[in-house]
Amino acid sequence: MQLQLKYTENTNQPVTGAFVPGHTPQEWFTQMNVWQTDLQSLQCFIMPQSIGVNAAAGLFVRFAAGQVPPAQLIQHPYTQINPKLFIPVRASLHPVVSAAELKALLLWDVQVFHPAIGLVGFERTDELDLASLIQLPAARPANWGLAHPGLPAAPPLRSISLEADDSDDILDALKDEDVGSKPLTDIPAAHARQPGRGRVVSWLIQLALLMLPGLALIGKLLWALFAFIFKPRPGNTTPLAKWFKKIDQQISQKLDDLMKQRDSELKRLMDLFDNNTDEALQYAIPLNSPYLNRGKGPQSGKLTRRSVQFNLRNLGGGQAVDGWDVDAYSVQLRQRYMQAANDAIARGDHKKAAYIYAHLLGDFYSAANTLQQGKYYREAAALYRDHLKSDRQAAECLEKGGLLTEAIPIYIGLNQLEKAGDLFTVLGQQDQAFKYYDQTVAEYTAGHNYQKAAAIKLDKMQQQDEALGLLLQGWQHTNDAEGCLKKYFELQHQADDSQLPQQIKQVYAAQVSRAKKTPFLTVLAAVNQQYPDARLQQTALGIAYDIVNQQTELGDTSGLKLLSKFIPNDSLLAADAGRFINQHLKVAPVKPRAIYLDIRKDMVWLSMLTYHDQLLGIGLKGDELLLLRANWQGKVSYQYLTNKCSTTSLWLLADQDLSDHVWIAGEQIPQNIDQKLEAYSYFEREFGLKTLDWLPRQALTYCLNGNKGITVLQHAQGLTFSDFSITGQLIASHPCNTPTSESLDQRGLNFSNRGMVWRNNHFYLFTGQVLLRYAPGGPLEELDVASPILQMDVTGQHTALKIALRTEAGCLIVTPSLKGMNISSTLFATGMHSTNIKLLGNNRLAVAEGNRAEIFNITHQTPESEHSITTEYPIKGILAIPKRNHCAFLEINNRVSVYDMGE
Repeated sequence: MQLQLKYTENTNQPVTGAFVPGHTPQEWFTQMNVWQTDLQSLQCFIMPQSIGVNAAAGLFVRFAAGQVPPAQLIQHPYTQINPKLFIPVRASLHPVVSAAELKALLLWDVQVFHPAIGLVGFERTDELDLASLIQLPAARPANWGLAHPGLPAAPPLRSISLEADDSDDILDALKDEDVGSKPLTDIPAAHARQPGRGRVVSWLIQLALLMLPGLALIGKLLWALFAFIFKPRPGNTTPLAKWFKKIDQQISQKLDDLMKQRDSELKRLMDLFDNNTDEALQYAIPLNSPYLNRGKGPQSGKLTRRSVQFNLRNLGGGQAVDGWDVDAYSVQLRQRYMQAANDAIARGDHKKAAYIYAHLLGDFYSAANTLQQGKYYREAAALYRDHLKSDRQAAECLEKGGLLTEAIPIYIGLNQLEKAGDLFTVLGQQDQAFKYYDQTVAEYTAGHNYQKAAAIKLDKMQQQDEALGLLLQGWQHTNDAEGCLKKYFELQHQADDSQLPQQIKQVYAAQVSRAKKTPFLTVLAAVNQQYPDARLQQTALGIAYDIVNQQTELGDTSGLKLLSKFIPNDSLLAADAGRFINQHLKVAPVKPRAIYLDIRKDMVWLSMLTYHDQLLGIGLKGDELLLLRANWQGKVSYQYLTNKCSTTSLWLLADQDLSDHVWIAGEQIPQNIDQKLEAYSYFEREFGLKTLDWLPRQALTYCLNGNKGITVLQHAQGLTFSDFSITGQLIASHPCNTPTSESLDQRGLNFSNRGMVWRNNHFYLFTGQVLLRYAPGGPLEELDVASPILQMDVTGQHTALKIALRTEAGCLIVTPSLKGMNISSTLFATGMHSTNIKLLGNNRLAVAEGNRAEIFNITHQTPESEHSITTEYPIKGILAIPKRNHCAFLEINNRVSVYDMGE
């Protein structure tokens, strides 16, 4: 099999070289000048285009120790995996080869494996002298005795930024393309102004229309007063009474005519949307805005043309408006507006979509999101900061738009100091960057997150010795001790692989206590498998024998179970170790009724869930937010997230069948988090951890959808399902009619923020005593279950769909089909004041009350209790675990109890 490069998304390999593309020395020097490094310290080799083309494809550069430029300045970084071989940082060799095999393959002094060119070898004599590429111009005869000292040197240029405009004027220049200037034939145009007396008459008509409602009311009151004072004899009517009656009739007729004219205009507008959306938008009526109703303007029965441009000044209101009653058309208009916005986004016309969202629908969040997608970053930032009060999203827009000096103060105010340091690095202000990096390192160290602190020291500050010291501290003082030590050995191997065996011996001698021996052995086994070197394997095996011998004499067999990993070719060793444990140490197998997983008692646990083979949770210790990551064999680790958390309204959102991300959702999310938790020996699955901190304010509920994104239910003059990508980009919005059943009218629309789920191309959610189902573009289906719903749980993607409901009257099972939703069980668990339910798989449902849990078989129409479990402490939550006939409970004393219910 031919040796190939395989792309690797994440890597911790250090940068030791770079490929500079280009055919000429001028292109090479242009790129290397950005690095601001000593060119004399570089080793350079010219890379050919191919074996058959004698022309340069670029320059390979090898950096001297301590002379590596910042990572963000290197376009094509390379790493050294062997003293003679360089490969791209985000790559690995496939198939994996041993050190001995690699040594036999590498015939030249330096080899560079390029993904397109292939493997290129160089001798030492092929090294390029950069000075040979520079030619000095010929000397020109001149009299230098007349030279003058010249102007003094200008001060160093620190940054370049644009002068910020006032937020009200930012978008005046953001204009739409002309959407048509022809006269609107379907809707009568407003009358042109006439000079002289015609203008006065027009003004008086407008004034009269404005005063019509008041005149009508005054007329009716005066008519009633005069009718009371001057009671005419039967059959007689006074002239004054006749006059007031006539005025009242005329005013009523004028109002009726105005309403009919407006209704006719709205019908014409609806027709125009069906024929010419661009032209219809010019006459569209705003349906909603936080700044409407700032006074009444002259009334008119005609729709007038408006400018289709997004303008912040107009968003602020302050103008009198002619308010029309469009209740009869609001649903249809809203649907057409949203469809027009979706179409504009689809064809890349983000300015028009922003106009529709902001000016017509009053949805500022969607407008800002759309502007951000269209790369109108300053405009989006102004909306986020001035109107939506979201500083973090404003800072992200400014950063994407290159307005770094404006973004930095916002990030500092949000305590995102690492991000501030990153932006100072881009600006070339290294002193300021290191200031904020050091503060971030101090914060991570205080939270015992030594791996993150070491990563900043290594990757962003190029301080490897400090990074190694932090990792050794993490080995001694953190729950992620094994991860810190493994990273420590990786860095030592990268620095000098020949010294790794000696480094392992030194750590074993000075840093491994009795309690640390099994964790050290676990790390050593992983390092031994990762680096197949004979000296390393011999050192690792000797230490393993020593640890296992010491532990076995004390009756500890934890290390013995790992011994087979150091001698992989001995297929009988694992079985022999098992017999030794069972026979010589007389360890009888014990199967307790409950297995307990102890977690920290000094924390308030806010949310827990299972994700594949892992138990995940978030909790607070004071203001520190920590992540729990555990497996069901008892391995528990904690990761520091932030020390600026002052809210308990946070929870985890995940669906292992829909996304490889776990989300932190809730109110007042303290800090943006976006990181990947790697898989290793204890955890088979990696996942991304992100904060869901970009939701619109009017979000009622939300869930993951089938397109690996997020769908949000909003209420703005009706229910709207909006689809977002995982980065928060608005994709499309789907309006639907608000349910009007009597049960909903009585209780109103009150959704649980954790009460929506996506299954089989439908969204399921509940409000009051009604279960709802919605498919984009279809009707909103309702199922009234006759009792207020308190909780909903749904089976996974790959099993038959069932929905369990916990109501005030008891529990129900609903089985959806293509034709509708049907209640498929009788009411059960009616005698329990249940606080939690959880579908466990194999048609079982756990129902908890206090410290009692009942396990129901829901296969048949009448569910029956099969198991009754009593826990030592009251149950706070139910956890489904990936083991058949098992379930787990989070007890109120911060203990997880796992129960085997048998067959």
